[in-house]
Amino acid sequence: MGPDDMENEVFPLLLSSFIRLRDPKLQPCFLYCSLYPEDDKIPREELMSKFISEELTDRRNSREASFNQGHANLKKLENASLPARADSKYVKMHDLIRDMALRIARYDAGFMVKSRIAAVCILDLSYTWIDELPNSIAHLEKLKAQLLTCCFCLRYVPPLTKLQALKELDLNQNSIKELPPGTQNLINLNSLNVACMSSLEMIPTGISPSLSQLQCLVLPDHLQVRAKELQGLNNLEEFQSLFYNVHDLNQFIESEQRYGKLSYYSIVLGEYDSQSRVPSDSRRLCDKLVTLKGYCFGKRRGEDKVLLPHDIQDLEVARCVGLNNCLSDTFPSLNSLRSLKSLRIQHSAEIDCISTLFPPVDLILPFRGLENLFLAWLPEQNMH
Repeated sequence: MGPDDMENEVFPLLLSSFIRLRDPKLQPCFLYCSLYPEDDKIPREELMSKFISEELTDRRNSREASFNQGHANLKKLENASLPARADSKYVKMHDLIRDMALRIARYDAGFMVKSRIAAVCILDLSYTWIDELPNSIAHLEKLKAQLLTCCFCLRYVPPLTKLQALKELDLNQNSIKELPPGTQNLINLNSLNVACMSSLEMIPTGISPSLSQLQCLVLPDHLQVRAKELQGLNNLEEFQSLFYNVHDLNQFIESEQRYGKLSYYSIVLGEYDSQSRVPSDSRRLCDKLVTLKGYCFGKRRGEDKVLLPHDIQDLEVARCVGLNNCLSDTFPSLNSLRSLKSLRIQHSAEIDCISTLFPPVDLILPFRGLENLFLAWLPEQNMH
C-alpha cells in the first residue's frame, strides 16, 4: 500500500473522529494545534495558556479552573487521537492528523481568518534574538497576549497604553531596564511574568492598584517588594516574589489567608533561591514554597516570628542570622502544619532543635506528611 492509498484509507477515519467532537469548543482547540509543526512536542501548559487567550475555553472565575477545563478538553482530544500524547508534559500532531486539520481549516473561514491574524491576537516571539519591538505593536488594540520569554537580547518594548485587551504579558528573561510605559494601565491583565529580568532597575510604585484582575504575578528575583505594593491583588492564584523584610512577608501572608486564593507560590526572604522559578516549558508555577536564605533577623518586637501559609509544602532555612534556638519559636505555626512535605535546614548555627513538643510522640503529628527532611551544618541535629 502506497502513501496515497494509506492517506485515502486513514483520512476518512480521522475525519470521522473530528466530526464526533460534539463539544463546539473541541473542534477549534484541535484546529489550533495544527498551527504547530508536525511531530513537534507541544507543551501542554503552553497550549492551555493559548486556549485561554484565544477564548477557546469557557470563561471561568479562576485561572486554575480555566486551566483545568483546558486540560479536560485536551484529554478528550487525546482520547480521540487528536492530537497524540507524547508524554505527561507534551502532545504532538502526527503528519496525517495535521494535514487533515489544515484541510478542514481551509474550509473553515472563521478559523482561517483567526489563524491569519494570530500574530495580532497573540504575539509570541519567545526564544528569539529580537532586540526591540517595532512601535507599530503599540497600536494592536486587540492583542490579548504578548509573550516574550527568553528573548535575552530584548531591550525595548513600545508603550502598552493602548493595549487594553491584553490579558497576558510575559517578559521573563530579557535585557529590559524598565517596564514598558502603560503597564500599570492594563486593567484586564490577569497574568504578568517579569521574573529573571536581571537588568530591571526597579518595580514602579503604585503599579498594583489598577491591576486588580491579576491571577498570576511572577516578580523579578533580585528586587525586593513591600507588602503595601501588593494591596488590592485579591485574585492572585500564582505568585512569586522576594520580600523586603519579615514584617512585609507577614503582612502579605495575613492578607492572603484572609482574602486570597493562592494555589501556588514561591515566597522568598533574604537571598533569592532559583529552585522554584517557572519551568521553561511551562506557563505556571508548580510549588508551595517558602525560602529564608541569608536573612538577618532584627531584635525588635515581632521580627523574630515568621508566618507561614497554611498549605505550605516546602520550607527551606539556610544561612540565617538571629534565629531562635528552636525552629518552632521562629515559625509558630510549624507544629500545626499538616501539608508540609519537605523541610530543609542548613548553615544555621543558632538552631539546636526543631520543635519543643512533648512527649516525643506528639512530634509525629505535625510532620506525619513529611517526605524529605534535610539537616546539614547545624551545631546539633536534635528532634525535640
